[in-house]
Amino acid sequence: MSPSLHIFDLDGTLAETWDTSLLPGVVGCLSGLHGPIAVATNQAGVAWNAVEGEPYPAPSDIGRRLVGVAEALPRLKEALWLVAIGDERISLSPERWRGLAAGVTRSASPLRVCTSSDLAWRKPRPGMLLEACRSFGVGPEQALFVGDRREDAHAAEAAQVAFIAAERFFDRT
Repeated sequence: MSPSLHIFDLDGTLAETWDTSLLPGVVGCLSGLHGPIAVATNQAGVAWNAVEGEPYPAPSDIGRRLVGVAEALPRLKEALWLVAIGDERISLSPERWRGLAAGVTRSASPLRVCTSSDLAWRKPRPGMLLEACRSFGVGPEQALFVGDRREDAHAAEAAQVAFIAAERFFDRT
């Protein structure tokens, strides 16, 4: 049975880390997929920017990068983008977390972006994957998560979503 929902990690899976350049195989594979797509990405650099400043990205940098990746592959303009900015090593006020999340979401317009500082969203936790399934009305058993890191595999396992390594999915081996 083919999945009803494909969920992809961003950095190292769809695009070069901190860049908008798509990785090999992405254009062909995503162009041929049917059904909804979601992107689930940890972007805690936003919080580190709030605490440390440079060289970490500001919320607007992350939003513009998401738009740049989507412009490189129009199929991603239809995707649901789930962005986890939380990091348990950083202590900010709830208002500051909300402001950072709103900044990422606002700067990624016109994409459909949901940004959260909730630590349940930060991979290897399953929050973003479960939210993707909920948003599209599919059960975890109907979804597939493609990622490049151990944290991605652990998040999929915790969400009870099938997982495949990016190298294999995109035939990069």
